[in-house]
Amino acid sequence: MLWLIITIVSYFFGALTHLFDKYLLKKTMFPNPAVLTFYVGFLGILGLILAPWGLSILPPLSLALDLLSGLLYVAAMLFFFYALSQAEVSRIASLVGGLTPIFILTLGFLVGQETLTSVQLIAFAIIVAGGFLISLEKTRGKKTITEGTILIAIFSAFLFSVAHLLSQFIYAQQGFVNGFIWVRVGGVLAALMLLLIPEIKEAIAFDFKRPKRDKASIFLAGQTCGALNFILFNYAFTLGPLSLTAALQGLQYVFLFLIVIILSWKLPKVIKERITPNVLIQKSVSIALIAAGVGLLFSTF
Repeated sequence: MLWLIITIVSYFFGALTHLFDKYLLKKTMFPNPAVLTFYVGFLGILGLILAPWGLSILPPLSLALDLLSGLLYVAAMLFFFYALSQAEVSRIASLVGGLTPIFILTLGFLVGQETLTSVQLIAFAIIVAGGFLISLEKTRGKKTITEGTILIAIFSAFLFSVAHLLSQFIYAQQGFVNGFIWVRVGGVLAALMLLLIPEIKEAIAFDFKRPKRDKASIFLAGQTCGALNFILFNYAFTLGPLSLTAALQGLQYVFLFLIVIILSWKLPKVIKERITPNVLIQKSVSIALIAAGVGLLFSTF
């Protein structure tokens, strides 16, 4: 039961993180998603703060696996930020979050890492269906999410799922603290690898020269929420099934939707999304499905 509570709290912080990221990806903040990815990935170096509580030297193969997990996570984040910069935050977050647990369950089943009871599978399906329903778009006018953006989001979800499965295996073999630190080091190396691409290096150098003003405080606030989300989520799936932990991301959409409604109404210059009667009905049904799935999941513990 503890993993369920930790997961719910982590997704609240995840919803806040997505909102900060969407705001930062405005043209006046971070017009190039790779620049934001670099900063977020490089901040993984703060994971070394945990070194006194469990860091140890690893054999070459184990170290390579840890670094690969961190690299894949940053790569997934890069594609996610590109998709997020092109479409509404609630739709992209819902699409990626809905696909990730499906990839995790499928890949985890193939390697014998994920098994669920029949009731848990039903709860999983209901929660994921609710998440997908939020991301669907039906409009007679111009679409706010293109096919190309959808493909980028799908690839991002796949990379996230592989990174999470690797992390789960790593934590089981090495312990949470040691594995977490080395995976973060892999993320730092991935961020530094972005500097090998001339266009991205130039964009990062240009950003360093720009006046920061409110951007730094907004970035730090977002990264604080992101760190809490990441740590709590990673700790949660050391306690419970990774596929269910990922499927519960539907709760993040609920938090995100409610916050977006408030911001679109009160502060449209900060976050603006289409809130029509049809959209409200669609997303309300989605929330009902997610709530039903979570309730069914609680009944299994």
